[in-house]
Amino acid sequence: MRNATNQLVGAVVTFTDVTARKRAEEALRLSTQQFSRAFDSAAIGMALVALDGHWLKVSQTVCEITGYSEEELHGKTFQDITHPEDLERDLAYVRQMLAGEIRWYQMEKRYFHKHGHAVWILLSVSLVRDAQGQPLQFIAQIQDITERKRIEAQAREGAKMEAVGRLAAGVAHDFNNLLMIIKGYSDLLVRQLAHDHILRGHVQKIIDSTERAGSLPRQLLAFSRQQALQPMILDVNAVIVQLEGLLKQLVGDSIPVHLRLAPIPGWVRADKNQLDQVLINLAANAHVAMPHGGQLAIETVVIRPESKSASAASQKDEPIVRLTVSNTEMGMDAETARRVVEPIFTTKEIGESAGLGLAIAYEIIAQIGGTIAANSVWGQGTTVIIDLPLSLPPPQPSVPARQVAAVAHGSTTILLVDDEPLVRELVQDALQSEGYRVLACASGKEAIQVLSNTQAPIHLLLTDVVMPGMNGRELAAKAIAQDPLLQVLFMSGYTDDRVLQDGVSGAQLAFLQKPFSMQVLLEKVYQVLAQGGPSC
Repeated sequence: MRNATNQLVGAVVTFTDVTARKRAEEALRLSTQQFSRAFDSAAIGMALVALDGHWLKVSQTVCEITGYSEEELHGKTFQDITHPEDLERDLAYVRQMLAGEIRWYQMEKRYFHKHGHAVWILLSVSLVRDAQGQPLQFIAQIQDITERKRIEAQAREGAKMEAVGRLAAGVAHDFNNLLMIIKGYSDLLVRQLAHDHILRGHVQKIIDSTERAGSLPRQLLAFSRQQALQPMILDVNAVIVQLEGLLKQLVGDSIPVHLRLAPIPGWVRADKNQLDQVLINLAANAHVAMPHGGQLAIETVVIRPESKSASAASQKDEPIVRLTVSNTEMGMDAETARRVVEPIFTTKEIGESAGLGLAIAYEIIAQIGGTIAANSVWGQGTTVIIDLPLSLPPPQPSVPARQVAAVAHGSTTILLVDDEPLVRELVQDALQSEGYRVLACASGKEAIQVLSNTQAPIHLLLTDVVMPGMNGRELAAKAIAQDPLLQVLFMSGYTDDRVLQDGVSGAQLAFLQKPFSMQVLLEKVYQVLAQGGPSC
């Protein structure tokens, strides 16, 4: 016992103050906790990535961007979900950073979402090194820019369409003037040939070809929304019936055309030529899609909000006229059906037609205020659905229409203005052959001088719209200021937006779209002269 006591008395007890260490550990814990919270709650995705590309730690935002959970990402590398077209550039930056050539890098790239679609991101990466300067891991900031890229793509597409519009405008003016000359003189020639003349058929083929050629600039102008419009209240059923014969010729005997039209009129406010163009484009597409035959069905239905069924419901609450055009071709996959109305999108091969049919229809329907969509089932066919706002029917005249007195051609003077000499000569010949007195001018300035210096009354101003110097609208305004009773008839192969906004498109009977036939010219001149009163 004495020995044990002596040993106890001789023991040395040592105490170490660990307060500083505990404080440091607590500070480290708090710092780590704060970093983790900031890491997870950052609006921009944050990630720690191993040198071989494996995900070590990811924030919730990264999981939302990629669609993967944190556990799923831990089993992957960034290479696994990077789009192949972006991977090599990304790896090149990584190699430069590991070699000490750059401290950080930033790039736009695509990840594959868990569900398979691509997600655009803005990636910023820097390298974390240890105290000896050796690489430890990467830290990445990941921002979802998919929406921004979509808007940028739309802006680029809009710029393309603007360029197409400018090109179409310039081409249409000159091209339609040339067609006008070919078509006009062919019209005059065929009228002088006997019905059994051997050349009559040849001339008629020239006329038919110019009519087909004239549809090309009209489609481009409609596509770029730079076509002069003459909207009126139309019955869609009547438009379809009038086009039925042409549509049957267009698709051929191997594709019967079935019409299932609403029992009541479907009134819409639209430009008839544009509505015709939509139907012709859809029929042409169906013809191309069914080279071995099939069926084309055109159906209309008037849908009012209170009478909508689940199968015919529209996204809008306003009454609509629904026009559907269906064919029995092989159909399209879902992605093609979704994109088929996009501008410039086409499934056609090089050397085939331009593939603008549905895109042009989309632009026309958008101008009318309607919607267009394509539904397709592979192996069964395609249905294009067009919804147009229902309009009130045109007002019925309360009194019988006034009988128009015949125009005395010999005493009627027309002031013709066109800067294209051959067009001017052609129109002058056609009018003079009908007994009109024609004063022809090459410019607006010359026309004003003729108006000022001519003592005899001038009854009609027939002017091109787009001319160098004074355009047709400016000329008409100055001419009417001199003579308020002067009638005005505009003609053009192209009218720019400014002239349209000044009111050319508002004149119901006062516009001729080039190229026009001489018969149409004479009929329009007669109508404008017969209506009486100021025309603008």
